[in-house]
Amino acid sequence: MPSPASVPGPWPCPCRPRPRLSCGPSTAPPGARRDAIRRVGDIVGDWTLVALLGTGATSATWLARHRSGAERILILLAGAPPTHRAWLAEHGDRLCRLRHQHIAEIDEILDVDGAPALVVRRAAGEPLHRLLLRERPPLHAALRLFGDVVEAVAAAHAQGVLHLALSTHQVIVEEDALGSRSATVVSFGMASPAAPRSGHVDPGFLAPEQLRDPAEVDERTDVFALAAMLAELACGRRPFSGGTPQEVKAAILAGETGTLPTELPPPVRRVAG
Repeated sequence: MPSPASVPGPWPCPCRPRPRLSCGPSTAPPGARRDAIRRVGDIVGDWTLVALLGTGATSATWLARHRSGAERILILLAGAPPTHRAWLAEHGDRLCRLRHQHIAEIDEILDVDGAPALVVRRAAGEPLHRLLLRERPPLHAALRLFGDVVEAVAAAHAQGVLHLALSTHQVIVEEDALGSRSATVVSFGMASPAAPRSGHVDPGFLAPEQLRDPAEVDERTDVFALAAMLAELACGRRPFSGGTPQEVKAAILAGETGTLPTELPPPVRRVAG
C-alpha cells in the first residue's frame, strides 16, 4: 500500500487537482482544529462551502453547493490517520461506484491540501437514533427500516466495501407524504480496513474484533452492528449496556447481553440475540 506522502493527489472518482481555498467569514467554533474547519464561502474544487453542519475528532461536515446549483454533503477528513488516507487514495474508486437506493452515495473524493474530502449525496430525514429517542416504532415498521439497512450493507459487501462504523447514528430515516418511512445508510468511507476506528463508532455497536484486534475486521464486523441495531429497533434497548463506554466495551468482549422480550418472533430473537 502506498504511503500518504506518495499519493498526495488527485484522488480517484473522478480525479481533481488540489483546490485552492479562498477566505471568508470564519464559522469555526472556539477551540476547533484549524486544519479541519474551513470557512463559509471557501471554494473546494467545483464546490462552495455553504454551512458547517458538524465536526468530529477527525472531520468536519459541510453543506456544499456545486457551481451547477446542486447541493451535497462535503466531509473534510483533515484528521484522518495516514493509513486511512492511503486506503482512500487506492480504493476510492470502489466507494464511488457504490450505488444503491438505501446508500448515501459518494459522488467524488477531492484532495484538499493533501487530505481527502468526500462529496456525498444528501440524505433527507433524521438520524435513526433521534427517532428512537422520541418513539418506538411498531415491530413491522422497525423491521421494514432494518430491511433497508440490510439491503444497503449487503450491496456494499457485494462490491467489497465495508462500513465499519455502522450504528443508529449512521442511518437516516425519511418519511413521505403518506407516512411511509425508508432508511438510508450514510458514512461509507469514514472508516476502512486500514483504519477501522477512524470513523465515529458508537461503542454499543463495536464488534469484539474491533476492540481486540482491528486487523481482524471483515464483513462479520458489520453484521455484528446490524444485530445490535435490530435488538434496539425490536426491543427498545441495546443488547450491551454499561454506565460508561468502557463498561459497554467490556460487556461486548464478555458477551454479556440482556434478556430479549419473549414476545419477539423467533427469527428476530435469533438475529438480535
